[in-house]
Amino acid sequence: MNNYIKITITLAAIIAFAACQKKDLSPVDLNKVTVQYNTAINGKTFHKGDTITVDADIAYTSELNGVMLQIADSATDEILYLDDQDLHTDHFNLQRKWIDTCSTAATLKIIIKVAVANGTEFAENKIQFNVQP
Repeated sequence: MNNYIKITITLAAIIAFAACQKKDLSPVDLNKVTVQYNTAINGKTFHKGDTITVDADIAYTSELNGVMLQIADSATDEILYLDDQDLHTDHFNLQRKWIDTCSTAATLKIIIKVAVANGTEFAENKIQFNVQP
C-alpha cells in the first residue's frame, strides 16, 4: 500500500511538471514578444471620470505564461491599477477598463509585463497618457 501511494504521488508530480513545460526548447528572445494596442491611449489626455479602455493583443512565438497590467503615476511610481492573468498560450487579447479618479493633473503610464519561459523571463511595454481633474 505504501509503494502504491509513492507511485501515485510521483506520477502526479510528473504530470503536473510536464503540463507547465514550454511548448518548445528554443532560446528565449524577448524581442519577439509583441504588444499591439487596439485603442489609442499613448499621449492622450483624459479627465476625471473618464473610462480608459486598455485593449491590446499580446503574442510570443512560443508560450506566454502570464500578463500583468499596471497603471502607475510616472512621477511617483504609485500603482493606481493592477491586474494579472496566468496564461498558457501563444497569444492573448487583454481587455481591461479603468475609471480615472485622479483629482490632480498627472502623467500616468501603462505598463504591460509579459512572462515567458515558465515565468523566468519578462518583456515590458510602456506607454504614457495624461490625466486632468
